This record gives sequence, C-alpha cells and structure tokens, in this order.
Amino acid sequence: MPRERRRVRYAARSSSMPGNVMLRLSSAIVALLILGMIYTRARDPRTWRWLAEEDGAAPVPVAAIPAQAGSQGTPTRPEELVIPGPTDLDERESPEVQNQFLAVGDKTALDKADMPAYWRLMRWSRAQSFDELQARAAQKVPYTQFFEDPEKYRGAPVRLRLHIKRILSYDAPENSAGLETVYEIWGTTDESQTYLYSVVCPELPPGMQTGTDVSEEGVFVGYFLKVMPYEGAIKRLAAPLLIGRLRSVPRPVVVPVAQLPSWVWLACGAVVLGAAAIGWRLFANAPQRRRVQTAEIDDEEAADWFGQTGGDGTEPAEPSNSDDHA
Repeated sequence: MPRERRRVRYAARSSSMPGNVMLRLSSAIVALLILGMIYTRARDPRTWRWLAEEDGAAPVPVAAIPAQAGSQGTPTRPEELVIPGPTDLDERESPEVQNQFLAVGDKTALDKADMPAYWRLMRWSRAQSFDELQARAAQKVPYTQFFEDPEKYRGAPVRLRLHIKRILSYDAPENSAGLETVYEIWGTTDESQTYLYSVVCPELPPGMQTGTDVSEEGVFVGYFLKVMPYEGAIKRLAAPLLIGRLRSVPRPVVVPVAQLPSWVWLACGAVVLGAAAIGWRLFANAPQRRRVQTAEIDDEEAADWFGQTGGDGTEPAEPSNSDDHA
C-alpha cells in the first residue's frame, strides 16, 4: 500500500501593497512639488521683467550710483541753524540754573514748574551745532539710569540712536527761545528695546514727516530734563524726556542680487518634469513581483529533518524535495 503523503506547503507572504504602487505615489508627489515650484516662480512679476526690457538698454552698474552721505549708518549733515548764546558750559553751575533743576519733578506730567528749565535746555541746544553737542554727549547711558539717578543726568548732554515710531508737532507758547513750533519724537533704542524715549527738537531733519505711525531712524543729542509719565496701551508708563537736536540716518540701500534668466528656470523645470514622467512610465509598466514558487515536502521527511542533530555540531542538511524519492 503506497504510503500516504501529506504535503507541507511553504509560500512567501505577498505584500499587502505592491511595490510599484508606492513608486507611482512617490513619483506623483515629486511631480506635484516640481509643478508647485514652477507655479511659485511664475507668479513673481520679476520673472517676466526681461520680456519688457527694451532692446539695447544696458543695466546701470552699481559703481555708477553715487553714494549718499550717511549710507553706512552715520547721520546726514544738513545745514543747521545755530543761535549764539550761553550753554551748559557757561551756566550749568549758576544758582539760577540749579534752582530751576530743583523745581523739576520726576514721574509727573510736564507743568509750569518745569518750563523754565525746559526752555533753558532748548536755548543751550540751539546755541551749539550737532557735532559740538555730540562731542560732549554721554554715550550708551543705560535706560534704567534715568529712573534710578535722574539728578545725575539732569541737564547733561546725552546721545541716543533712535528707532523713531511717532513724531508730533505742537504750537509753542510764548517762550524765551523764540520758537513757534516744537516737535515731539517718540522712539526706542537697541538697549531700551520696547521702552520709549521722548525727545523734543526745535526742527526736524529734511524729509522727515510727522505722523502717529512712522518708521524713521535718527541720532539725537541733547539734554535730559526729567522722567515723564504717559499712557501706554495697557497701563500707565514713564519715559525719559530730553531736549536737543536730531539728525536722520538713511536706511542702507539694498543692492538686488543678480538672478538667473527666467528661461533657465523654465528649462530646468521642464527637464525635471520630463524625467519624472519617464520614471512614471517605467514604473507603471514594470511587471509585478512574482510570488516565490511553493515547494511540496513530505511531512515525514520534514519531521526527520527538524529532529536531526549533527554529531559534529553542524546544522543538518536541508530536506530534499519529496518528488526526488518517488
């Protein structure tokens, strides 16, 4: 009676998702990214500027553009109105000036008691040029020092590099400086960060306009008067009040970076898109992975093979196909 054989079938487990599907999906994602880059580039009006350029029009070289004074972050130097008169070098130690400074109250609104010292500081600043006043001004005084020791800096010249946020003009009352209009400038420094200074000037630099929301750069030199409160957006704050002169600092000119012509970008995009299309076709037409061919093995032979132990410590040989022993 022929021995009944039971077959043990071994088969490789096929993947739940064919490999070529993942390749197609990856190719589609790459193609979409390339199309997005081309679309973004095409939306930029500068990409098509070369189409509107006149024939024979040569670009102006950067070296031919004249440099403006102060283009490296230094203040411009317009003509200044200097009114001859005494300064802090002549009057600071006089009893009259000291009494006026003693009458100034910090962290209080500007009132009549402050005005004699206010207009005296205005006269001092107008009696000197910007450069003369800057030569004696204290540099980089910490913002907190005006609050902690106001008496030390009252009537002393200070220099501030301001990021100007607000400029207001006021009609001046009758005063000893002979001014009809004064300008109130609000701004911050790198050191004060978001905390404001308030400075008052008899005139604005050329080209600087008033407004409640401006973005200007300037250098101020003048005299500290007092710490003055003001209403902030959320709570009541205070700012150092100074009186003096202001010079504007023009923003540095940004030289545009040379760009590749538009046709180069379009050609590169077409090449990459074509390569993605070719890759798509190759992967789409590739045959699916064939399953590993199954092998039929006699169950008794398989059991004998698993039960073997090599005497010399070696692994047993693989069982042969049952069809070879038929």
